[in-house]
Amino acid sequence: MDSKFLPSTMKIFQATSLWQNNRVILREFKHFRVVAILAIVFSALAASFEGFGLGFLLVFLQSLTTPGAEPVKTGIGWFDILILGINASATERLYRISALIVVTTCMRASFNYIGQICIQFSEVSLVDNLRKRIFQQLEAQTLNYFSHKKSGELVNILTSEMERIRQIFGGLAFLITRSFTLIIYSISLFILS
Repeated sequence: MDSKFLPSTMKIFQATSLWQNNRVILREFKHFRVVAILAIVFSALAASFEGFGLGFLLVFLQSLTTPGAEPVKTGIGWFDILILGINASATERLYRISALIVVTTCMRASFNYIGQICIQFSEVSLVDNLRKRIFQQLEAQTLNYFSHKKSGELVNILTSEMERIRQIFGGLAFLITRSFTLIIYSISLFILS
């Protein structure tokens, strides 16, 4: 089932106008597919930990405002007892929630950092591969081609056009990571309300 599903999905994707208009750029992703997938995974993990941090912050605020209230339970027995300390005193629970907030913040920052490194590596790899392809195409041209083409135009293609592609890729990566965060915030607020 899986072996038939993936090629048919790729054929459908390749028939879209997105693929047709950006075929040269999208084909370059096969050279650094793992890094691009890692960037998405780490961004999703960072967004998830941001959602956990929001939940822990709400529990922390509840513990501060009503220290005598019943402790918050997740329904996962070992987590409630060992991590949240539902059988411990109110002060102990407050310390545990504070520690969880710090841990989730550090984890979120780490995943954000690793995700940004993967995104930067993907950007650099994409631009490098595109520059190499353009250079190979320029090498294949006859000398007559260069007598008719302005040298400034060729330099412009190799520098500023590639930088624009890199900026567009970075902007798309930013939108994807912020979309993950927005989705996690929406889910967190829906679950917590």
